[in-house]
Amino acid sequence: MDPPHPGGPRRTPHRPAPEVTKEGPLVDPASVLVVGAGPCGLTAACELTRHGATVRVIDANPQAATGTRSILLWPPQLAVLADYGVLDEALRLGRRPEAFTYSTGTRRLARFRFTPATAPLVLPQHHTDRLLEKALTAMGVTVERGRRATGLTQTPEEVRVETTDGSGRTGTLTAAWLIGADGAHSTVRTTLGTPSTRTKAVSRFLLAEGALAPAPPTTDIEYTLTARGALLIAPLPHGPYRVAGDVSEEIQPGIEEVRALLRRGRRTLDMGDLTLVTEFTSQESLVHEMRIGRVFLLGDAAHTHYPVGGQGANLGMQDARNLAWKLAGVMDRRLHDGVLDTYDAERRAAAQQVLRMTGLVARIALAGPPWSGARDLVLRAAAAVPAVQGWYTARLAGLKTSYPHTPLGAPAPDRPRRVGRLSDAAAVGLPCPDWARAQRPATAYRLVTRGAGRGALRERAAELVRGRPLVTHQHIDGPREQCLLVRPDGYTACAADTAQLDDVRRLLDRVSA
Repeated sequence: MDPPHPGGPRRTPHRPAPEVTKEGPLVDPASVLVVGAGPCGLTAACELTRHGATVRVIDANPQAATGTRSILLWPPQLAVLADYGVLDEALRLGRRPEAFTYSTGTRRLARFRFTPATAPLVLPQHHTDRLLEKALTAMGVTVERGRRATGLTQTPEEVRVETTDGSGRTGTLTAAWLIGADGAHSTVRTTLGTPSTRTKAVSRFLLAEGALAPAPPTTDIEYTLTARGALLIAPLPHGPYRVAGDVSEEIQPGIEEVRALLRRGRRTLDMGDLTLVTEFTSQESLVHEMRIGRVFLLGDAAHTHYPVGGQGANLGMQDARNLAWKLAGVMDRRLHDGVLDTYDAERRAAAQQVLRMTGLVARIALAGPPWSGARDLVLRAAAAVPAVQGWYTARLAGLKTSYPHTPLGAPAPDRPRRVGRLSDAAAVGLPCPDWARAQRPATAYRLVTRGAGRGALRERAAELVRGRPLVTHQHIDGPREQCLLVRPDGYTACAADTAQLDDVRRLLDRVSA
């Protein structure tokens, strides 16, 4: 059930959510409170701010988190950094690998090469956090650190969050909307009591970072799959390597355990200058609802999965991008408030796709005899097929994520269509420029038409968008008449032939306020 429309005109950006005073709560109906200043919370704050919303961000840690943590950013996340003007700095700080390599330690099984459209960036998370916070600060929003959310209540009109700072002083923040991006141990999620589907912890992993001698090639991220378990070797920017692998419960983190892990690769490798050694247990989880009234969950607060292909921060940053344009559009009365329900439907579907992929890859990688032999044969055969190479790297990159039928994602109720990434534009004959970078910010749908000169299609499209602030029109000359409706977050909402402009009109009417 949708909460009442928050009402009110668009407010001046950057004004923080108000405190509760002795006269009572001061509620700004266009304010959003973000709990958590990791990459997901910072992306949500940046997206909302550049869409014109007023945002306040609090984080329990007194200082910005340090350490490498998540290290892979895929192209959709690089587009986010590009939108905020910090991509060039990220590229200088990071490293672009050429491929994922799979081997048995004695022979190579497969090498999946990246294309420019699918290549990730290896960038330690403290750099990602700093760059996102730098962009947010430039927009006029400062992260309030050392302020922990301890509880919340909500009414049909507002959300109240109880907080405690480092000195033990308590307070209450009031906002129209709340975003919980406070990690896998989310206070927001716990307070809401929303259940989740969890699997049993299947694997425990040892992770270490430091110099390797002799130094492996820095071009590839290597996975070694053996009967004793898996081994990851990932070159980090500017010298060190990350080493990780599954271990038994009795193993304790230490240099000898790291050396034992390296021996799985059946090469003479040693790790020195150890800068990190730790262990963690993987767990798959997904909340039953990512929207509860006026509260939204995103990132690890909503879903966790096996550590395969650096999907965690990337999935959460796309949660933020999906939510921001919808919430901003509802707040400034361009979008119908029912649009907010599509956040849960779409992002739970995206999380389920990532959970299936990471779970399958992890189980295949960790398979022991007799299944490991069959796995090795399948990997070698798959890598020899260019179509499989392209599909796998595109899936890792997040370019194959699709959404179910919602009011945002089908051209007509009787013609359901799964929503595709903008990269699918070539499927309908349209050119595929880097539109994500061209939209700074994208606050409206874009109707892209193709046809000869000033033909009938161009005229009909121009007439359709006239008087509609929700959509803009772009025409491309070409021999065949086609059209594509692109959402503000870069997803394809509708791919239609010229006879289906009525479908575009109906879709826009459904979501418009």
